[in-house]
Amino acid sequence: MVDSPGLRNIRRRSVVDEVIDQLTQRIVAGEWPPGYVLPGHRTIAVDMGVSSVTVREAIRTLQGQGLLDSRHGYGTFVREIDDSESIPWMLDPREHHEYLELMEARSLIENELVRLARERATSEEVSRLLDVVEEMHAGRTDVQAFMDADLRFHITLAEAAHNGTLLRTMLAIRGPLRRFIRSRATRQIKDNGSLDQAVSDHRTVAQSIAGGSASEGDVAMDRIVSRGKAHVLESIEQENAPGSRSRSAQAKEDSR
Repeated sequence: MVDSPGLRNIRRRSVVDEVIDQLTQRIVAGEWPPGYVLPGHRTIAVDMGVSSVTVREAIRTLQGQGLLDSRHGYGTFVREIDDSESIPWMLDPREHHEYLELMEARSLIENELVRLARERATSEEVSRLLDVVEEMHAGRTDVQAFMDADLRFHITLAEAAHNGTLLRTMLAIRGPLRRFIRSRATRQIKDNGSLDQAVSDHRTVAQSIAGGSASEGDVAMDRIVSRGKAHVLESIEQENAPGSRSRSAQAKEDSR
């Protein structure tokens, strides 16, 4: 059996984010070189003290970012990445236009995923999507719980659309936005006491896929993306303002 030495137990922050960070560190540091076959999901989960579902979501995110790939009968392995391939997802916070393009792409992809899910989702996938909304509701006052449920929602939505390319692209786009998703959730809970509006919009999207109003679902998804875009641009402006703290200092605070 292949083990996974050096992986430590998860204690704080978003659990999925912590798993992503630890796996990424091993890839970037060369501990897991190109071609290295990762241990099984269960092995990683036991070593990290998390669930197999959490490991699966983290690996899907890294597949979307192009760091990992899977092959039937072979397993999940580290891809050979050249510099030009990774540049689009290493965004400079000073380059506002890059974030605008990223948010524009997110809007197009998320709305297309909703449309396809309405056409292709199975009853089981619809049920799972509605269940995840209830998980979001239960975690509406807890940043970590909400972020984990939010990621599950968007993965489930993409799976219901039955388009693997859109799923991987959606996950890749979320990579550079993770810190903003966290900081926005933190601010909303601090200002409003909960994330009820976000939960309500996600519920409307899910209900539209379950047979409800398509137009209301589209409007709700537009609100989700628009709020995220406004927060990203506001955060970048603040980070680049004279006398502002560094990006790393802000990111550390957002992760608390």
